[in-house]
Formats: sequence, structure tokens, C-alpha cells
Amino acid sequence: LPCRVTLHSTNATVWQWQVDRLELQGHWQPPHLTLQVEAGLYDGTASGQARLDTGTAEAVFELRSRFNPRPLCSLLATNLQQAVAACAWQSPPRLQLEGWLDVPVVTNLGLRSAQPGAVVRRLQGRVDVGPGAVEGIEFEALQAQFQLTNQLWHVQDLVLHRPEGSLEADGTVDPHSGQFAVRFRSSCDPQMIKLLVKNQRTRALLDDFRLSAPPRIAGQLWGNPRQPESLGLVAEVAATNFWFRNEPILAFTATLAYSNRFLSFVQPQLLRLGEQARADGFGVDLAEQMLYLTNASGTLSPSALARVIGPHVVAVLEPYRFDNPPQAQVWGTIDLTGDRHTDQLHIQLSGGPFHWQQFNWAWLQGRVDWVGQSVQVTNVQGSFCGGHMAGHLEVDLAQRPGPVVAFGLWMTNVDLRRLMADLGRATNKLEGSLSGALIVTYANLARSNSWQGQGQLQLTNGLIWDIPIFGIFSPVLNAVVPGLGNSRARHASATFILANSVLHSRDLQIHATGMRMQYDLRVGFDQTIDGRVEAELLRDLPGLGRVVSKLFWPVTKLFEYRLSGTLDQPRAVPVFFVPRILLFPFRPLKTLEELLPQPSKPAGSASR
Repeated sequence: LPCRVTLHSTNATVWQWQVDRLELQGHWQPPHLTLQVEAGLYDGTASGQARLDTGTAEAVFELRSRFNPRPLCSLLATNLQQAVAACAWQSPPRLQLEGWLDVPVVTNLGLRSAQPGAVVRRLQGRVDVGPGAVEGIEFEALQAQFQLTNQLWHVQDLVLHRPEGSLEADGTVDPHSGQFAVRFRSSCDPQMIKLLVKNQRTRALLDDFRLSAPPRIAGQLWGNPRQPESLGLVAEVAATNFWFRNEPILAFTATLAYSNRFLSFVQPQLLRLGEQARADGFGVDLAEQMLYLTNASGTLSPSALARVIGPHVVAVLEPYRFDNPPQAQVWGTIDLTGDRHTDQLHIQLSGGPFHWQQFNWAWLQGRVDWVGQSVQVTNVQGSFCGGHMAGHLEVDLAQRPGPVVAFGLWMTNVDLRRLMADLGRATNKLEGSLSGALIVTYANLARSNSWQGQGQLQLTNGLIWDIPIFGIFSPVLNAVVPGLGNSRARHASATFILANSVLHSRDLQIHATGMRMQYDLRVGFDQTIDGRVEAELLRDLPGLGRVVSKLFWPVTKLFEYRLSGTLDQPRAVPVFFVPRILLFPFRPLKTLEELLPQPSKPAGSASR
């Protein structure tokens, strides 16, 4: 029979809920049962209606509420209880909900529904929340529409507002397996997700970023929170004015991909002040802490790049300095831990000015191959001290003590004055064009006496007499013939060997106007010298040089001296003793020995 029921109640307790006011109306018109309810709850209100078709066992309901749903959690499924527990709000959220259910109906013929309990066929609704938080991530407002169909939750038009930007998303969630897939657009600070990240290395990577403005990110995210390794991401990223490991970056764009704890950047482009770079891609293996670079190119400061990678790279590259960022092509792998020595990095560089130790290049190019603890620098070409230099270098960083190096240098038409300035021996009276080669086959940089190698040098059109070891006879020769001791060296040459950090040349020759000088000389890395020098007057006189030299043989022997001391303060001792009586013809010029610089006498020797 049709019937209608109305119920009013105040200050009631329903299923352990405190209900301040309750109005219920029921209408039975076979086969339909209709219910309408309005309630004033402890901190809000709720209203709704429901309609049951007992003929089909189908029910439809609508609900509108604005109250704290936390007391209802005991009625919800476990996963929904967890979702509500992860949320916080300052004022009760607003909820609109519609649902379609199959419910069991008991008739005279028995149970109408095949299921013993209600089966949700479909739910849909909308939620609006003011200031609050989800999993500790704070927001100013949150709106979303949702549906439950085929046992899958669908979220649409989700918008989360934060002070710095907003997050828009839609997606699906399987409440049974935990699998989800989300499409999103964000202008929020990515640091907000740190609260969701459990892996310490990933959290540390997020800490490496410092933003002045949120990046723009749009993409897709999928996976299962219960299985972190299943999480995946593809997104377009655009960021401006931020810092990574304290290095400023003006702009960065890339397609970002994440899967199996591997973070990839496809077609990245980076802009710094006066610098730019791009690549086919680079990736970070977060599990293994490895960085992979593919066809990267641009003009980036090597020192800034080294600081980003780690202190072990800074230590290796610190002696090599470019005034301006060089043009570079880079590919390979880098160990981000810095202690496993599994790097395989390859760099092609071109630029300048370039500095190494005290030496300076106007321009330099070359290739660097860094594999493990071995560094090879090949195809080096450069503009050096007004001339040209080529070379190669090998460094073994595994040697202890060490490192151990081997290298070859070839130079052509180098300005002697500029070279000596680099060596800290600047003078305006040095001239000449220097060419030659230095091959070092072994050198342990931790052992000063370990250098081995060989080389050769040629000098043309030189003025070298301000170098003390070459100018030792200048005062004497100028006394014999004014200007002879400062005449231009048309040609000079030497070959030498390098043994235990001592250079030894047996054939150092200097051909100058009116004389030839020949050295048998050893020079140590501590600048100590040991050797012998002989000056032959008029030896290179065209046609008659050999004859005249023989005639001046007694005089030549006056210019044969043993050398000792240092490069800056050489000491010369005559090889032969010549009685003063034989020097009578030269008395007007004084004796050569009197003109030569003499070793300083010990204090007090004059009194003896």
C-alpha cells in the first residue's frame, strides 16, 4: 500500500554521530521507495534524497554536504579511510555526490538481487575544499570532479591552488591494485613533492635545486605507490632563473622522462649568462648515481660544469682555465659519487684565451678522453706566445703517489720574450723565434726527480744575452770588440735528454756575429747547472772562419769555462790557466779573467 512518513528529531545520536537536527521524509509508491533527508551535524549540514526501484533492485541517490567527514571514516573502505586521513582542512569541505546502486531486495519470492550486499554501479560528484593540505602538501583551494565506474575512480578537472601557482590534473585510480595514471599541468614549486619522496638520494637531488620562480611542467604520471619502482613520468619542462648546485641558470627546457629510477632529459636546452648548451639527451641513474650525456654541445664554463658534477672533477680541471667559455662537444658517462672511478667522458674543446699553470694560449683546441682514472688529451693545437703549439697528454690518476703524466709538445715560431715572461723571467732585451719539441715519457708529479724524456730546440734572430747563462761572456767580448757580446744570435740549436728531472745537452750551439758558443750543459728542475762552455771568435766568418779560429786558438781557450751555480746566478771557472805574461798584447783591454765575474769570497777571506 502507498504510504508517506515524516520524521523530525533534534539532538539525536545516529550510529555514534551527534545530529543536532534531523528531518526525514519517506514515500512508498510501489514499486518505488523515495527518501529525503536534511541534517544539521556537529560542524555543518547535509541533505540528500534516494529512490529505490524494488522491481529492478536499482537505487539512485543524491547528497550535498558541508561537514567534516572524518567521523564517517569507519563506514568507508580501508583505502578511502587512508585517503581521508591524509587530508586536512581549515573549514569543512563541500561535497556533491550522486550514485547508482544495485541493492538486495527481499520479496515473497526471495532475494531479488544476486549479491548479498549493495553493489555500486556508478558514483559521480564534486568536492571543493578551502585552505588545507594533502599528505602535508599545503594548498589554498582544491576543486575536483570524480566518478567511480567499473571499479575505477576517475578524477577530472582537479585544480589545486598554491601561493606560487596551480596544479591541474585528471586521471584514474584502481582502488584495489593501487595503480594510477594522471595527466597534469603545473606551475607549482616541485619542492612540495619532497614530502612524498622516501628515497634519500632523490630527496637530495631535489635539494640541489633552488628556484626563484616555479617551472612550467605538463605531462603524465603513472605507477603504483605500493611499488615505487613502477612509477613513471613523461613531461615537458620549462624553467627560468634558478640555481642547480649553486650554479645560476637563466633558462632550461627539456622533455623529462622517469622510469625504473632513471631520469632522462630529451633535447635539453640550457642558457646561462654568456653561455648556452644543448644535447640530444642526458640521463641520471638515481639508483647507481651515474650521469649519461649524449651529443651535448655549446659554450659552457668548464669550471661551472665541474662544480655541478662534483669536487673530484673540480680537482682535476682546476689547473686548466678558459677566460671565456669554450665551444665544446661532450658525450659519455660520469660517476656522480666521485669515488668509483667509472667515468667515461669525452670532450672536444675549442676556445681561448686558455691558461695552464703559468702558461698562456691565445687560442686552443683539443680532445679530452677521461676513462676511469686515465685522462688522455689528444689533437691539441693552439696559438702560443705568438707562435703555434701542438701536443698530447696522458694522465694516470690511479698511481700512488701520483698522478703520473706523459706528454709531447711541439712549438713553432714562439716569441722568446713572451715565453720567458710566462716563465717569470720577463725582460725587454730578449728577442727571438723559438721552435722545437719536448717529449716527456714519464713523470710522477709527486716525485720531483722522476721526469724522463728528450727534446730539441732551435732559435733564430735572437737576443739572449740578458739570460745570465748566455750573457756570461758579454762584458769580456764587448771589451775586445764593442758590441760583440750583445750581437744578435742568427741561429741557436740544441738536442737534449731528460733523465731524473735533469736536462742534458751536449750540442747546444749559438751562432752570433763574430763568434760561436758551444755548451755541454746539465740543468736541474731546481735550476742548478753543471757544464762547460767555449766561445770561438770569428768561427763563422765566411770562408776564413776555420783559419781565423785556429789563429785565435789561445784566445779561444780563454773562453772555455766550467759552469756551476744556478740559471740566475751562474759561476764560471776557466778550464785552462794562462800566465799573465802571455796576455801582454791584451793589456790595454785588461785581462779577460779580470773582466769575468768572480765567485764571491767568503766573509773574512780578505784579512787572510
